[in-house]
Amino acid sequence: MEQALAVVLGVLGAVAVAAVGFAATAGRRRRFGIVRVPVDRWAFSGVLPVVLAVGVAVTAAFQLPWQGPGASVGRFAAWVVVCGVAAMVLIETVKRLLPLRGAYNRRQVAVWLDDRSRSPRPAVFGQLVRAMELVSAKGERPANDDGSRDLADAVVGERWRQVTFAGPGVGGAFNLPAEHLSAQIGAAVERASRHGTQYAELLLALCPDVDREDLHMLDDRRFGGDSGSSAVAAELSYGIATAIDQLQIRLAGRWRHYLQVTAWWLTGLIALLVALADGSAPLHSAAFVVAALLFGGFFAWLARDLSAAIERLRR
Repeated sequence: MEQALAVVLGVLGAVAVAAVGFAATAGRRRRFGIVRVPVDRWAFSGVLPVVLAVGVAVTAAFQLPWQGPGASVGRFAAWVVVCGVAAMVLIETVKRLLPLRGAYNRRQVAVWLDDRSRSPRPAVFGQLVRAMELVSAKGERPANDDGSRDLADAVVGERWRQVTFAGPGVGGAFNLPAEHLSAQIGAAVERASRHGTQYAELLLALCPDVDREDLHMLDDRRFGGDSGSSAVAAELSYGIATAIDQLQIRLAGRWRHYLQVTAWWLTGLIALLVALADGSAPLHSAAFVVAALLFGGFFAWLARDLSAAIERLRR
């Protein structure tokens, strides 16, 4: 029995490690524009949570007897709720101790800009960082002899889009709720639209229907342009607003999904630990772990929604 369990857990562990490695490789390939399919997101948001949940269920099936709740239905149900709430409390604690949201937002914004760009390059993200005034004036100076800022933008973008928890912006500008970060990005891009040639790659990524030649009209508009420049500015403003709305939906939706799938398998893991530590029925059973996997996630999500509502009332 124990040998079979070790084999099963070894296989699941190998699959989990392979999923993480495959996702990291796919993320790097997307970063350099080699592939456009979001395989890395599929692995992290789908494959990996399922592997972890299956590992918990298999461990419970091999290590614990299968028992129903019997006469202790209330205790059984109460502990399922406790495991769900405990999972969300643990997630919220880690969120407050580590800049997870900042690292997530920074990566998602960079990937989103790459997906919208005609030719994905770090310069697009670098121009956004400059537009948000997150780099010093010294870092904004042109790096090419011809006065082009493209190289400087690429260097800034490459440095800011690193997938770490300690890089620039993780604990500050990007460590904000989706609606607040989207508002900051929207205001920064609106300011950048007054200097079309300096932020051409960023503006074209947000508004792909605008021609590059038309961006020169935005610079002329500052000195009293014609009706053509006003039309370009109006089209650009509408495109920016639409793109920022899409960004906010993406940031909030995927962040919520990652939290929910994490709470799902973490609830099962906590229930497994409780079942192994408690030798009395009905908690010492595989049925308890399976019930926590099936129903505990809902109570974790409910606890998270209540926590978010209380946090909004405190602001």
